[in-house]
Amino acid sequence: MLDDTPSDRSFVARVLAGTGMTVYEATTSVEALQELRGTRSSGVPYHLIVLDSWVGGEDGFEIARRIRSDPALAGVRVMMLSATGRRGDGQRCRALGIHAYFVMPLSEDDLVSAVSAALLAPLGDHLVTRHSIEERRRRLRVLVADDNEVNRVVTMAILEKRGHSVDAVDNGRLAVARARAEPYDVILMDVEMPDLDGVAATAALRAEPATESVPIIAMTAHTGFGESPRYRSARMSAFLAKPFKPQELIRMVESLGAATPAARVTEGHGLSSAPVNLPEFQRVMREAGIETTVPRILQVFREDAPGRMAELEAAVASRDGGEIRMAAHAFKSAATTIRAENLAVLLSEIERSGKSGDVHHAEELVVQARSEADSVLDYLGTVARV
Repeated sequence: MLDDTPSDRSFVARVLAGTGMTVYEATTSVEALQELRGTRSSGVPYHLIVLDSWVGGEDGFEIARRIRSDPALAGVRVMMLSATGRRGDGQRCRALGIHAYFVMPLSEDDLVSAVSAALLAPLGDHLVTRHSIEERRRRLRVLVADDNEVNRVVTMAILEKRGHSVDAVDNGRLAVARARAEPYDVILMDVEMPDLDGVAATAALRAEPATESVPIIAMTAHTGFGESPRYRSARMSAFLAKPFKPQELIRMVESLGAATPAARVTEGHGLSSAPVNLPEFQRVMREAGIETTVPRILQVFREDAPGRMAELEAAVASRDGGEIRMAAHAFKSAATTIRAENLAVLLSEIERSGKSGDVHHAEELVVQARSEADSVLDYLGTVARV
């Protein structure tokens, strides 16, 4: 991180360090270049430099040019932050080989998404910007079932502002009818509704091939519902407690929606902004008062995951439903903890396949799980040092 403005530098360093990334703060170009070259020769290089457009009287674009012209720093990606956003900056970035360009201010979530996109974007003349991230976000078809009109309007407004297409009904029977008639990427299901409640409606949808794998998120004010036998037996995909924050709703809908089997077939791998939702993991750890454990937890996952994946593949190869269920459950627990959301959804589906004895389905899904697990590990290896 190269920025001579203490508040901006502190903000970027605090947010990125909280996700488990190793961050070095520099205030001059000389200091930054010395640090980059030193770690490059030591074999533990930085992957990204976050560069302000104006540092200590120097033009940030000139500093970027010096980085790009140094063969020893060929592998370092450059992300430019600007306080103003001048006309022609995008063209200058492409000409200099800058990978990402963002105008401040950025929220914490936007900053982490920007850095993740910059690290994962293909090399070349592709420039990651706020607009390009928005364009890559998959637009989902969402069905909201809630008998409270205020709740429906609020939920629809939040999701529609993100660009998603949302339909709404006020009871479970209508939800089942709509989901049978039209394909949805995600269904938000209030638990307590007249005529047919959310649990019964979910059970009806799970009994039909066309809707058995659609993510269904339970919504209720009863905080203990997520642990209830009714929740588990109905095979609801996730639990969202009311009242929820807009970002909680968005993250859950987009992570589950991006991970549906249909989405993987039509859109390919890497639909969510990153394989691990680091901002959400950081937030949970911060609220628990143990944010400093984030880097260690991520390291433990990196060390443990290859063995878990090998155990799962061996269980699937054995065609033993019980072994498949246990191996998938163990790995799912760890993936859920660090918010590797796409991986967790796949493992949950494999766990259910093992429980029901559908070994053929587990064999299909384990290939996707291997690919997603590799992406998670690659990503965690990349962000371990920025």
